[in-house]
Amino acid sequence: MGSSEKIALPPDPTESWWPYILATIVAIISMIRAYMGGKTYKSEKRLEGKVVIVTGANTGIGFEVAKDMASRGAQVVLACRNMALAQAAAAKIVKTCPAAHLDVRELDLASLQSVVDFVQQLPYSNVNILILNAGVVFHPFALTEDGFETHFQVNYLGHFLLTRLLVQTMCVTPGARVISMTSQSHFAADICLHDLNLQINYSARKAYGQSKLALLLMTRYLGLMLQDTNVNFLAVNPGLVRGTKHVSSSPVLRESLMIRLAMQPLMWMFMKSPKQGSQSVIYAALHPELDEIRGAYICDCNVSEPSTLATDKKLAADLFERSLSLVAAKAMAAGLSQVWKTEKNG
Repeated sequence: MGSSEKIALPPDPTESWWPYILATIVAIISMIRAYMGGKTYKSEKRLEGKVVIVTGANTGIGFEVAKDMASRGAQVVLACRNMALAQAAAAKIVKTCPAAHLDVRELDLASLQSVVDFVQQLPYSNVNILILNAGVVFHPFALTEDGFETHFQVNYLGHFLLTRLLVQTMCVTPGARVISMTSQSHFAADICLHDLNLQINYSARKAYGQSKLALLLMTRYLGLMLQDTNVNFLAVNPGLVRGTKHVSSSPVLRESLMIRLAMQPLMWMFMKSPKQGSQSVIYAALHPELDEIRGAYICDCNVSEPSTLATDKKLAADLFERSLSLVAAKAMAAGLSQVWKTEKNG
């Protein structure tokens, strides 16, 4: 009987391709994530002796900005509504930056009285950088204790009063900056001066967009109004950031567990991390060339063009005057007149 011989099959050429295919896929994903993450702002600037206030500093972008400012030697005030979460955030910062100078203080933007109390209790003679970061999103219709729609007061009017109370000091502080956190949503937003609470036709998306457009209008208006003072006003669009209330509060993601699970890989790939989202804020706070650009809108560490409505000077003036009247009682109780005066223009 003849012996049987095993026939050797030629190697499958596709087997040797798999490592290259996987490497290519990983490289493409990495490039997409790097591109969507935007620019990283690099600066060695130190901030010893500077006071930086960050509202909503206990989480997300606010936390990352507070950590960066602390690492540069600044005295950082974490202005937060929830003191337990704020203290926990401060402890995390200290772990990475043991020499951090942190001051945790209560600030509830849903209460104008809380804003007044916060400013009156500050022990600092100067404020160098004020970052208006805190906010709510997709909140069901509700009025604050002051009678204002929640998005409008927390995102905008509370910050308007905070700026109002601090601006006189900041105007005589060399290099001072006020940075407002706006959003891409301002492009589709409008200002309902006749119904700022949106009680006639409320939607959370509309209310959120209005509040962010209002912040941008305030920024541009004050940037021009106070252009002869030391303080500059800048608005930042951080981009789409995962791990924030904007994502977790999305009506689409809340309605369906399946949609939420399906969206996780896409959010991981196409959205920024809070640290990436903080880069434009840090750029706005530190970049020296912005000293001469008043009321700028910043996106991805560049000066950009906002919506047409955001450049409407009459709308900005009308909103400004209306906002002044809405906070007038609290401002006057804090010792300020109705007129927006500074050392240089008053």
